[in-house]
Parts: sequence; C-alpha cells; structure tokens
Amino acid sequence: LVGRVRAHTDLPLAVGFGISAPEHVAAVGRSADAAVVGSALVRVMLESPRDQLVARASAFVASLAGRGDASSLYIGAEDGESGDGAAGGEGGV
Repeated sequence: LVGRVRAHTDLPLAVGFGISAPEHVAAVGRSADAAVVGSALVRVMLESPRDQLVARASAFVASLAGRGDASSLYIGAEDGESGDGAAGGEGGV
C-alpha cells in the first residue's frame, strides 16, 4: 500500500496502525519514512505511576527506536510474559 501511495507523491509517508514494538517500527521503516505510535504510548502512560510517567514513556519510545528495553513496561511483564504488546490489543504491521 505504501508503494502505491508513494507512486503519487514526493511527500514523506508515515504509517501508524498497530505500532507497538520495535519490530513493527523496523517493518514500517522499510517502506515508509516514519512510524506513528498512538495507543501503545497512551497505554504505557495510563499504566504508569504519576511520578514515573515521563521516564516510562521515554523508555518506551527509546525501545521503539531500538535504543533500550521497555519489556518491563508491558502488562504482565513482571509475571514473565514476553511483553509483545498483546495485552493492549495492538496488531502487527
């Protein structure tokens, strides 16, 4: 789909549906100019204690960019779950 749109514009293209993990960002980056993250970041923020909100949101964004590990930010991570974002209902790309 991105290729079809790109054929009609020189503008940068951003894709942002279901982006919740570094592998999603990498997949989008192979064809689009940007990945847009919405509900996954909001979920991290809503689940963060107020005094940790900025640090946790920053860690999550850094992990999406491949600059950190945000596995402890996902629901169930403390129980040894994979932290694949499935608890928030995000889909893959």
